[in-house]
Amino acid sequence: MKKIVMLSFPFFLIFFGFDAVQQYVTNFFQEEGIVQAGFISLALIYFCFAISTFFAARAVSKYGAKKCMIFSAIFYGLFIFSLLGKFLVLIYLASALIGFSAAFLWTAANSYVIRASTEKNYGANSGFFTAAKNLGSALGTILIGLFLIRLSFNSSFLIFAFFPLLGSLFLTSLPDVRVEKNTNNPGFFRNLFINKMSLQLSIVQFYWSFVLGLVIGIIPLQIGSILGKQYVGILSSLYFVILLSSYSFGKISDRKKRRIMIILSYITCLFGLVFLYFAKSAPILIFGFIFIGITEAVIIPVMNAVIGDISKEYAESLTALFLLFQTIGVISALLLSQVLTTNISLIYLISIAVVIVSFFISPFLRKNIEQLKKEVVKDIT
Repeated sequence: MKKIVMLSFPFFLIFFGFDAVQQYVTNFFQEEGIVQAGFISLALIYFCFAISTFFAARAVSKYGAKKCMIFSAIFYGLFIFSLLGKFLVLIYLASALIGFSAAFLWTAANSYVIRASTEKNYGANSGFFTAAKNLGSALGTILIGLFLIRLSFNSSFLIFAFFPLLGSLFLTSLPDVRVEKNTNNPGFFRNLFINKMSLQLSIVQFYWSFVLGLVIGIIPLQIGSILGKQYVGILSSLYFVILLSSYSFGKISDRKKRRIMIILSYITCLFGLVFLYFAKSAPILIFGFIFIGITEAVIIPVMNAVIGDISKEYAESLTALFLLFQTIGVISALLLSQVLTTNISLIYLISIAVVIVSFFISPFLRKNIEQLKKEVVKDIT
């Protein structure tokens, strides 16, 4: 557990700064009269993220999770600095760089959590790490909201840009967890990518990240429209506070069947989207936000634990595959919200359809973890 705590604190700092700023990126560009730039920046981040997942597993296996995390975390601070000049080319370049580095950061982090855990506490440790990261996100979002009452976007962003750099510095003291033998080769990742069962597992990552893309792209504007810009940070911090329950959900999944928790995530997600579809007032909007938050609090630690359940040996490649589908989901949602900006109701109807289709494709309805493990590993090794 000591290693998990030592990993969690730097991520607390990194996302104390980055997620706080990210919650206001859309509103920042809206104030500058260049709303399109906000969506393009986010799309670039996740597009480059998707591309780099093909190389992340190999790099983490070769150089170690610690080095990859230290290097990648630096770009989170540099991205925030790029916003200060409002020079679009620089912002787009920084967006691409943070996208490439993010795949290495998260592949390394998830690999570290799995390799520093045992099969009895995959869910609990992943949940603790997720909760710590989101505690930083919540506190950062609250604090930057208070700063913005008295300070400009530029001044507030400048202060918060230093926290990811500080997190990178703390990562240097982290004990490394190296792969004993390099099993995450390109051929394995290719086999994993064409394996039917691994793709079905990845659909779960797709559906919740599709919803995540909506949270990033559309919901901040919806909050601003219904409640006012000053409430974006408050409700966003509420969302991150809900994610603190990740530890509890992860721990429960260690004792109960993982698939029960996955099914729970589908139920809460549908409730959340239905509430957001009908959101014309603050209470309904908040209820929708809460259910979406619960969905993510369940799905992140449980799906990370599933990686360990299936194959600790190939944790890096499985993580990279899940991250790829995660970014495809986010990009799809961002593009959809961009095309249908004036028709939020239709966006939510499409999202509800995506969740329902994913539910019936998901293998968790039909198979337990042992069956999934056999079907994935036998065809790719």
